[in-house]
Amino acid sequence: MKIAQELNLGFGVALLHNNLGYTYVRQGDSEEGLNHLRESLEVFQRIGAEGNLPETYRYLAEAYLGRGDTAEALAWAEKSLESALAAEMKMEEGCTRRVLGNLYHAQSRLKDAEAELEQSLCILEELESPYEAARTTLALALLRTAQGDKTESGRLRQQAIAIFERLGADLDVAQAWNLQDGS
Repeated sequence: MKIAQELNLGFGVALLHNNLGYTYVRQGDSEEGLNHLRESLEVFQRIGAEGNLPETYRYLAEAYLGRGDTAEALAWAEKSLESALAAEMKMEEGCTRRVLGNLYHAQSRLKDAEAELEQSLCILEELESPYEAARTTLALALLRTAQGDKTESGRLRQQAIAIFERLGADLDVAQAWNLQDGS
């Protein structure tokens, strides 16, 4: 990253911070993730890389959700969805709707969570994105558990795990099994 900064490669620096930040968030270190994501956002905005903002906003939403700050997470998720819709970025819309579903689930707004997660899954399946669709399927499994439907939850969880295994997404397989053990 230091070399990219020295060569004034703003886009590369922003992208590195963005990816590193999200990696920290996925590993459960929201604070370190936020540090990198804020830096990424600042550089993307400074250089006018508008096309990257919906994803960065979504990652920020996930980081704040990881901290338990649902109000701040919701603000970033709504900003992500708004910019994804404006730019007609269907993949980003589908992923952001999953984040919104997870947020609503965390707020015990189960009907809202269900609507967002089902819309996310529809979009991601239509785009033929098995990995992202499996992540949404797993989120739906957790929601079904909260709704008291353990049978459907188990079916959805197994469906997601099978896709993660087929894709070699070992981190996601492990997280799905851990969630299963904890539910």
